[in-house]
Amino acid sequence: MTSKVRPTRVVARETTPAKPPRKILEKVFFHDILNLASGVQGMMEVMSETEDAAKAALRDSVQAMADQLVDEIIAHRDFLCAESGDLEVEKQPLRSDDLLHGLRNLFRSHPLAATRTIWLDPEYASFIFHSDQRVISRVLINMLKNALEATADGDVITVSCGESGQDVWFSVHNSGVIPEDVRAGIFEPSFSSKGAGRGLGTYSMRLLSETYLGGRIGFQSDPAAGTVFKVSLPVGGP
Repeated sequence: MTSKVRPTRVVARETTPAKPPRKILEKVFFHDILNLASGVQGMMEVMSETEDAAKAALRDSVQAMADQLVDEIIAHRDFLCAESGDLEVEKQPLRSDDLLHGLRNLFRSHPLAATRTIWLDPEYASFIFHSDQRVISRVLINMLKNALEATADGDVITVSCGESGQDVWFSVHNSGVIPEDVRAGIFEPSFSSKGAGRGLGTYSMRLLSETYLGGRIGFQSDPAAGTVFKVSLPVGGP
């Protein structure tokens, strides 16, 4: 079943973040795309000067970066559709196992994951629920990417999921702590730990999960337990 969900139909709340200016969207997009394209270009140059025996490993790295490049373009396209209210949501049965394993596999070749460990909670729940695979995957990708960027080399990021009443939930935990002075605005488009104009990951997580999937997203952060982002979704779909 395919439907269009428009943000303007959602009752406004005090916590609803303002839309980011177009120039911020463009800056983020071109920053990420140029970084990935430059990486692919650099790897190709190295391959041209490398002996045949070592080219296989380099070829795999180039393929992974090319996959990330395509993913960034698709993510930006979907984000702009979500902003304008034109993102189509297709509800379908999904398995929690497939989402978690697919998420971990996607990041196997990610540069940040090379120095960090992505761990699936051995007690995560296995269940079937209804949602849009592309949209919930994008939310989880942003959650995991945010955790990787917020932690230091050698840290462990734990991904889990479970059921609670008529809802299902997915969480990403890392050992970092969000400073008190930035917590209130963490879902605003201006929030970022990476510099001006780079804070759209958490904003898009909320936009997609709450406006399009009918869910809720939040986080907890303290020095003892670290930081965990958690998205809850209706088991029957939006």
